[in-house]
Formats: sequence, structure tokens, C-alpha cells
Amino acid sequence: MTLIDPLSVAGKAPSVQEHCEALVIGGGPAGLAAATEAARLGIATILIDESPIDPALIGLDVPFRFGGRAGAAVQSPDRLVERLVEADPAIAEAFEAGVDVRLGVSAWGLFANGPSLRWMPGPVAGVADRERSGLFGFAHAVIATGRRDLGVAFPGWDLPGVVGCVAAHHLIARYQAFDGRRMVVAGSGAEALSIVRAAGSAGIEIAAVVEVGPAALMPEIAATGVPLYAGHRIERAEGGVEGLTGVTLTPIAGGAPVAIACDTLCVAIGAVPSVELLDAIGAPMRWAGDRGGFVPAATSGGILHAAGDSAGIWPAKTLDAGIARAEGVSAARRVARALGRTAPAPADTPAPADMPRGGTTVEREAWIAAQHAAGGPELTVCLCEEVTLGDLLGLRPPRYLGDRSPRMAARSLGDLAASGPPSQDQLKRLTRAGMGPCQGRRCREQVCQVLATAAGTSPAAVPLASHRPPVRP
Repeated sequence: MTLIDPLSVAGKAPSVQEHCEALVIGGGPAGLAAATEAARLGIATILIDESPIDPALIGLDVPFRFGGRAGAAVQSPDRLVERLVEADPAIAEAFEAGVDVRLGVSAWGLFANGPSLRWMPGPVAGVADRERSGLFGFAHAVIATGRRDLGVAFPGWDLPGVVGCVAAHHLIARYQAFDGRRMVVAGSGAEALSIVRAAGSAGIEIAAVVEVGPAALMPEIAATGVPLYAGHRIERAEGGVEGLTGVTLTPIAGGAPVAIACDTLCVAIGAVPSVELLDAIGAPMRWAGDRGGFVPAATSGGILHAAGDSAGIWPAKTLDAGIARAEGVSAARRVARALGRTAPAPADTPAPADMPRGGTTVEREAWIAAQHAAGGPELTVCLCEEVTLGDLLGLRPPRYLGDRSPRMAARSLGDLAASGPPSQDQLKRLTRAGMGPCQGRRCREQVCQVLATAAGTSPAAVPLASHRPPVRP
């Protein structure tokens, strides 16, 4: 008699809807260039991009910090598709090259055969649109998932009108659906310069640019004539349930506060490479402060190829999309050669160019430190789970568990740091910081810095907090 374990996955391989030779995830400059080049080299290619993002996710500030500044146009995804194609001729070029372009489709996971996944039918990507979810099989995948917003806490940062620079770019340049008229920009690096240019082109008034450092990191911002408040931090965002009405700044060295009326505060201190999918599948990661944080240890690893901002961010790349496009072309050529096709040699991965400072992890660490010092222990760092800076430092359990026992009340983040290498995953389990619907996108870098400070080390020494599928809610 044959005994069958009903819980075994043997013989129960999941259904794979489609297969392709090359799956490109991300429809930015790198992804479109990779898909177009792959198709021209005779590779059956599918490109998926989550834009237009589902309105419900925009409301949740996922994957970017939209901050309630998305106009009514985002409720009409079909119309947004038209706007996307109008805004980026490269989408039409990919179609004409033979790429199977799927807009409004997100990737929530990558899976490949391994010690705990031997039952998989082969490498697959978990994908979803507004109606269904499924699996796509692929021979090679180009991960061109771009960048995400960096979160920085200050009093009032949860108000409608506080947006991230990546989200603002999507709403202004790609969707043409930005619902704001007067903006203050936090930061003076490449991200800030980019958003100042995009907002100016769209007729949005820039009321001020704020920088905690002693001087502007990008002289080009000063050249625009926009009022620049160097050596200032955000004391608080003003407003209520209706949204942001203004921002109060204070000089770092002391002095009178400055009040500025605005309906939008764009946090453009920096951006973070989107490595969720790569980390979830187990691709090796490394810390690179000159590339925006954790990045893939190699741009090509077997069947996975990273390109664009997901492979690293630096000022020149932020201001010149041609760098990302070149990375996309190189990724496609690596795929072609791996498949045995004739293809030109891929170019070497470019190194960060020598440009004015800005957008590196050093600048964002200065911002986080300044804002946490201003906000104090009652500053909410994790908005989703309402975890304050004091909760993190005191290792306080979730508030719904009630009062802490005397033993728990006596512990601190310093005790945890003293017992071994700091771990954001462990801190997440103890306090719930990073466990909300945004999946830690707004607080990861801040929590990392709090851990590093408690351990007397740098954020580079704190391991990357784990990403697990699904990487979208």
C-alpha cells in the first residue's frame, strides 16, 4: 500500500500561465532599453511594469510615497496608459521592436529551484494585475525595478501633501496627475534638482528648497533663483485632516523659525535602489554608500540581470537617463549571449561619475539624525504601526499588548546591540516597526540608522532587513 502525505507538495507543481525567454521587470529607461534590445536580438521578450499603479495602492502610498497628491486622473487607469505612452516614446519603440509590453502588471515575487524549492517547475515570477495573480516562467530575467522613496520622519510627516520625490515624478511627468500648486523641497542634491526642474516645467511653484547642510550641494539649484534655506531642518509640517498648509523651519545652529506657506512638501533627500525582488530570491547583496545603499553584489548572476536604478543610484544617473539605458542594453546582450545568440559584447557596469555631492548615504544620514534630534522620543518613525523613536530605543512591544512587565521595561536597544550584531529583522519582531502595509518602505533606512547609533557603528554595518514575497501588498 502506498502512503501519500496530503501535505506534501510532490506532484503539485503550480500552474504557470506563460513562458518567455526574457522577462523584463520594470518599464523605466533601463527596462525599456533592455526589452527593446533583447527583441531586436531575436529573443522572445515580455516586459511588465506596474504603472499605472492601482489607485488603492496609491492610496496606501505603495510602492511610492504619493502623500495624497494624486489627482482624480489616477482613478482612470486606461487614460493613464495613454498618458504613459505619450510621455515616453520608448514604450512605442518597444512595441514596434516586438516586445510584449504589459502595463499595470506588478511582480510580487521571484522563485527558482533551490534547497527549499525543488518542486518548482523552473524559474518563475509571481505577477498580478488588477484582476488576477499568477506565475510567468522565464529563462532569464532583467530586474529593472528602479528606485523608491526615502522616508524621513518629522512632526507632521503623515499629513496629506508630504510626498516622496519618486512619487512626485510619477505624478508630474508620467501620469500628469499631480494635485498641488506650491511646493517646498527638502534636500539639495540630484533628486531635489530633478524635482525642481520637473515641477517648474509643469507650472508648479517652488516656494523653497531646504538643506540641513551648510550650503547647497547642487549649485544648479541656487542658479534657478528658488529661495534656499541652507543649514535648516524641518521643525514641523503644518496642517490638519485637509492636508498640508505650510512648513516651519529652524536653523540648525539656532535662531528664529521660518514659516513657509505651501500645499506640498517633497522629501527629495535621496532615493533607495529597489532590490526587493532580488533580495527575496536570495541574490547576494552588498552595501555601497555611493550607490544609494544596498545593491546587488553583481549585475549579472546566472539567470538574473540587474540594470538601472535597482543596480545603484548616484547623482549623474539621476540626472542622465542615458546611463540607465546603457545598463539595460548591456543586460539584454548578456541574456542573448547566455541563450547562445549572436550579440555585441555588453559594456562594463559604469562607476559613479565624479559629480557634485548629493544623494549619497552620507547626506541622508545627516538629515535623519537632524530630524530625529528635533522630533525627540515621541516622533513617530513607523507610521503604519505607530512606532515612535522612544519605542525603538526602549524596545517597547506593540501597544495593543498593553503595559510592559518590569523585565521588559528594563530593556533597551542598547542592550540588544550589546548582545550581538544589530538586526533590523529582530527589532521588527520586538516592536513591529516595518511590518505595516508599506512593508517598511517609509522607515527602513531610519530604523537602520537608529540601530547603528545604538550599536556605535555605521548603517553600513547593519544587515539588510529581509524582503519576502509578496513584495507588494
